[in-house]
Amino acid sequence: MAPVDRLSLPRVADPVLRRTRLEGRLSEWSPLTVIRGLRGSGKTTLAAMWLEQQRQDDIMAVWVAASPPSRGSDHFETSLSRSLRRAGMVPVATSEDRAWDGLGELDATLLTAPRQERFILVIDNFQYVEDDPVLSGLAGLLERHRHFHLLVCCRGHHAIETRVSGKLATNVVGPAELLLTVAEVVDLARLLGVDLGRFEAEQLRHAAGPWAAAVRAALVADDLAEASSPGVDEYLRTEVLSELHDDAALLAHLLRFSLADKLSWRLVRDLCGESEPSQLLDSMEATGLVERTGAPFGTVVIAGPMRGILRDQFKATDPSAAVQFHRRLATWFASRVERGDLAAAFHHAVEGGDWALMDELWSESIFAIVAEDPELVCSTLEGLSEVVTASRPSMRVLRDTLRVAIVDSDEDGHRATSSAFADGCARLIRTHWATIPLGELLVLGTGYLMHLRLVGRLQESAAFADRMNGRIDALSVTERAAGGKLSWFHLQRGITYTLMYDHVSAVRSYRRSWELAVGSTFDIVRSHVAANLALTYSAAGDTGRAGRWLDRHRSIDTGNGPGSYGAAIGGHLAAGLIALDRLANEDVVAELAFLGDGSVSTELWPFIAFLNAQYALHAGNADKALVQLDAVQACHEGNLASEGAMAVLITRARADLLIASSRGERAEAVVKRHGWPSPLIRVPSARIRLLGAGHLGSKELDPLIWDPATSTRDRLEMLLLEAASALRSEDRRTARRLVNQALSLYADTGVVRPFATIEPTQMGELLDLADLQLKSDDAARLVGLAPVYPTSLVLVRLSDREQSVLVALAGTGSRQAVADSLYVSVNTVKTQLASIYRKLGSTTRDETLQKAREHGMLPNDPG
Repeated sequence: MAPVDRLSLPRVADPVLRRTRLEGRLSEWSPLTVIRGLRGSGKTTLAAMWLEQQRQDDIMAVWVAASPPSRGSDHFETSLSRSLRRAGMVPVATSEDRAWDGLGELDATLLTAPRQERFILVIDNFQYVEDDPVLSGLAGLLERHRHFHLLVCCRGHHAIETRVSGKLATNVVGPAELLLTVAEVVDLARLLGVDLGRFEAEQLRHAAGPWAAAVRAALVADDLAEASSPGVDEYLRTEVLSELHDDAALLAHLLRFSLADKLSWRLVRDLCGESEPSQLLDSMEATGLVERTGAPFGTVVIAGPMRGILRDQFKATDPSAAVQFHRRLATWFASRVERGDLAAAFHHAVEGGDWALMDELWSESIFAIVAEDPELVCSTLEGLSEVVTASRPSMRVLRDTLRVAIVDSDEDGHRATSSAFADGCARLIRTHWATIPLGELLVLGTGYLMHLRLVGRLQESAAFADRMNGRIDALSVTERAAGGKLSWFHLQRGITYTLMYDHVSAVRSYRRSWELAVGSTFDIVRSHVAANLALTYSAAGDTGRAGRWLDRHRSIDTGNGPGSYGAAIGGHLAAGLIALDRLANEDVVAELAFLGDGSVSTELWPFIAFLNAQYALHAGNADKALVQLDAVQACHEGNLASEGAMAVLITRARADLLIASSRGERAEAVVKRHGWPSPLIRVPSARIRLLGAGHLGSKELDPLIWDPATSTRDRLEMLLLEAASALRSEDRRTARRLVNQALSLYADTGVVRPFATIEPTQMGELLDLADLQLKSDDAARLVGLAPVYPTSLVLVRLSDREQSVLVALAGTGSRQAVADSLYVSVNTVKTQLASIYRKLGSTTRDETLQKAREHGMLPNDPG
């Protein structure tokens, strides 16, 4: 074998990457092996490395580098003859002055070469060998000499492949196989002394492209972060792209399709204008510039920075053609229904100056567009002139919002993004309310509604929604309202009602939103609506409807765009409440793993905190949960409304936990401080009376039990509380009637959790009285559960005067000072203190104050 260092190899930088997977492909020993690829793809280096790995006593090899056909350059046969002579393979009988006949000399050499050895002729730059006699001669040699193997490196498909087709086996290593894998990028970096992790290698491959020469250039650059550096770009433009200039038609297609952010087989098929689009894709892929996955109908990608280079060249050399093709792309994407197509259509409509299509897409599908590809939409809006955006203020607001969204973390549900959008809308609404057209009003007005809600002004948010709804009706007489935007308005209106804990109004708004969103491209709105309806129904204890809406929510794929996290919260809360109602603890834990403890600043945090507290209640962790509830509430300091979901849910959670911790006075104080009636709050109030006094007043809960605003869960719980009270009073007939009502309600809903809130022995007695029974699986869940609440509460109740003395005692050190502050005699103070000491079971001032604090009987008590 001719030594490798004597081959006419082009200079390659050392060290050289071993590519075992490709060397194995070359060892298949077909008569003809073709390595295809553009300059810089590594085909020459691969062939040389493979030769170096062969045992020299098994093969003979000659390397020939073909030259472009030009005046003064050697003919291929001349180069072949020179290489054979330099390797010492031309027979001695060959005369020095004889005209060089490379193919004849090669034939003579093959006749004398040992048949047990393989003879390999490597021809680099084989695309320059085009003469029919030469190609016929090479094909004839392959047919006559079975130990002869031809390995050629060329740009793409070569005519010799057609000549031997059907006669001899051909082994083709295509351009796609030459592209560096991420693992090979890591290996090459190591050889060059660069420590590169897999993630960094992926980024480098994306920035520089998957070609060996480009990656090597980036690795030896001064700043690895600038992988797509002028040096790499210049190499790709001058060395790689220049090889395509011989095929003007193929280059024209590559230039056009470089404009498409989403390139696919279908797009090429529909827009290439060729009768055989598959052949065009094969030709594009054969260059190595295009990577295709999922053939024949999959994704097509112009690799690395080459797309930008092609796009810039197209726009610079033929700007009008680029604009027209952008318009064709916009129309094509707008007719599609796959995810991401609307964002692509909007982008190309802007790039092509198709303002009519841009406005149509923005009006009908604004939020779907934003959700599909926020970064593309942001960059597209950034490129719009102030003249275009002046009459479209929603574009300005969304542009500024997306700047925040792109860097905003989803750890808080994109709270910063929501605030940026709401604040931008608020500024415009305040100054342009009377002049905003309907399409813009639906975006900006809904944003202002959100703004009021985000700053805790729930009543104002609801009032503005009513005002806006009236203006929508008025403007709809002369202007068309897009259903998707109307759907989004009613969704946000529903969220306001949810945070006000007005389930009836929330359901009305959500259902209206769903009706308007069906059939639209607003998947994120439909997903959000379904999730919030599931949450609303689960909060009301209607597990059947909640489950159906939860299934609808889960069937809608929204990806991970803006808004998907917010939609997911409602769904996970609904699933958690449903699981808790069925005492499926493992499922509750799974939902809480997504939701967290409520400390993150999302609008639904009170629901999250409530679910955590209710789960802890049944898990026997009431004391720990109280500490957690304090911590969560502290995270939202300054955002504590005195009404709505936050007030009622946190009050209910705290009261339940305090009762479970046997701190009845604190629980009672929490309920009293709530200050306004609510079915959700009356449940712990009734429990305090039952556990403290041993019974409830006759029929005092009946009106509340059948109040439409009372959830099924609370209705069940109150029926069981009254049944337990009747049982304690030995009124077994009433107890039986009430527990049968509870079991009938349970049979309709499957809600089993309230049965776990009654002391197990009492619950067993009640079930023995009943004509109906729990399902066997649900009954089994109740067996062995630890009691949620104590069997009784010792309540310390002070008179108003005693309470005044206790408060005064906490602020001073003497009885005389207490008497002076209350304008009573010292003897009166002594009498009151004696009564206080007796009720608290204390003997000293410090002990009295300590127990009073434990019972939450002093002002500013944290309970």
